Amino acid sequence: MKKEMIKLAGVFGIFVFLISAVSAFAVSSKYWEENPLTISPGETIETYLVLQNLAGESDLTVEATITEGNEFASLIGDSNIFIVPLGQKIEVPFSVSIPEDAVIGDSKNIIFSFRTLSNPESGEFGFGSGVEREIPLLIITEQKSTSPFSWWVYLVIVLAGILLIFGIIELFKKEKKKKK
Repeated sequence: MKKEMIKLAGVFGIFVFLISAVSAFAVSSKYWEENPLTISPGETIETYLVLQNLAGESDLTVEATITEGNEFASLIGDSNIFIVPLGQKIEVPFSVSIPEDAVIGDSKNIIFSFRTLSNPESGEFGFGSGVEREIPLLIITEQKSTSPFSWWVYLVIVLAGILLIFGIIELFKKEKKKKK
């Protein structure tokens, strides 16, 4: 009976110890199965994933790798190691380049793998966590871009409308002065 109690206390102690090492590390993205990253053949897009460290006890050191889709996707920057401060979110930029001969309507996936690295300075040892994030790609026909001058048309219309309104107001003011 005493041995069982000691074993139970030991298991409970290990459980409490492990709970204190829990972190709320997460990866989020603006792309998912129902909202894929759309890209045209020959196009290159730069976008990002978000790493979050919203709970725990310390900053996290995270290693990023692309485990699927690295023939057309790559991390942007000098390193694949990221420091995620406690209570913070950081962006992990990446680019996607689709060749000119890609088939329209084809879909591909990019799978990112994120692994927390232990930090010997903070007393951590060997316990790390890993998260994978899949980014679905959909190859579409070339997107029609609006002319870079189209916003000028809207600006001119808005400014003309404002000037017209002020002109009408001034006319009413002059008419009121004439009647007095």
